[in-house]
Amino acid sequence: TRKVRRKVRCKVPPVYYAVGHGNSTLGTAGLRSTGETLPITASAAVLIAGAATAAAADAENSLAQEISPHLRDHASPTIDWRPWGEEAFADAVEQKKLVFASLGYQACPWSQRMADETFENAAVAALINENCIAIKVDRFARPDIDLAFRAYARAHGLSVGWPLNVWLTPTGNPLNVDGYLPPDSSGANSGFRKIGTHILSQWEKHPQYLVDQSRRDIEDLRNRIARKPVEEIEQSSAGETIDSFYTQASANFDPVGGGFDMEIKFPRYETLNALAELARSLPAENFRRKQATKMVTRTIGGMLSGAIVDPLDGGVFRYALDPKWRTPQFEKLLVDQARFALAAIAAYEISGDESFAAAARRVLELSLIH
Repeated sequence: TRKVRRKVRCKVPPVYYAVGHGNSTLGTAGLRSTGETLPITASAAVLIAGAATAAAADAENSLAQEISPHLRDHASPTIDWRPWGEEAFADAVEQKKLVFASLGYQACPWSQRMADETFENAAVAALINENCIAIKVDRFARPDIDLAFRAYARAHGLSVGWPLNVWLTPTGNPLNVDGYLPPDSSGANSGFRKIGTHILSQWEKHPQYLVDQSRRDIEDLRNRIARKPVEEIEQSSAGETIDSFYTQASANFDPVGGGFDMEIKFPRYETLNALAELARSLPAENFRRKQATKMVTRTIGGMLSGAIVDPLDGGVFRYALDPKWRTPQFEKLLVDQARFALAAIAAYEISGDESFAAAARRVLELSLIH
């Protein structure tokens, strides 16, 4: 039987030829592309496809096989991210490099924004890859690490959120912590490149000073948060605790739009539920009961009249970017749907307003559908 060498004529994706230097022929520097129509055999097409797949796999960093979806989202070759572990810190010690650790989670829009704007920036990637050991942490997969660095951030006056970016000594002691950073500075706001360059410059000039300073900072933090023996802790009475809670909630309450923040507004569901419980425990004509009821109902009512409760697709967004709940942060978490429903039901129970019960029902029904 005569063998037939079947040819396939196809449009080959752009083939890149390296014309510069580097360890990889698929490097990004000095490339040109062609898009010619070439005759190739079917077997050659398979080999090309296989080679492309292998090249893509080689281009991924060590996060590609991680269980966490947030870590897998950062498996692109731009930054040589690694998971948190002994190997990363051993390499940092051996190479005498700082560790840059970035904590976030998949549903966080600011984590995604920093990934797209900052970590995909070529200059930022070069700064990190050439000078640091880069570690990516999913805060939900490693709550222990997240808790430790949030405590450090609070101790240094940072309003804690995500992403949380920490510069560490090779042995793991924090030196500096920041939240979201754009790649470049703008006005009085410093960007990642400026801050990173300064930290790396200080490490190059004064490594031992920074190591000693980081140890002192950690020791000071440990002393501040050290737990006292139970017998030395002054326990407030139940009445004093309730008085303190009510006074603080009243002081922070927005009487116009509801809620307990003046600019960016979080629903504070646990505060609402506690106020509702306080209202239930007091006589109907009690002034504190009336005020607690007003704080709960005005907050849930303000949310319903704004856009934090999605008027199109239903469900509740995580928080609002303005005092009147009109501009939501377009992020929904399943747990927030349940928290809103509980607070809305509590508002219904202390007020009798059927609209609150209906709102809870709609959110729960939508959650079950999805």
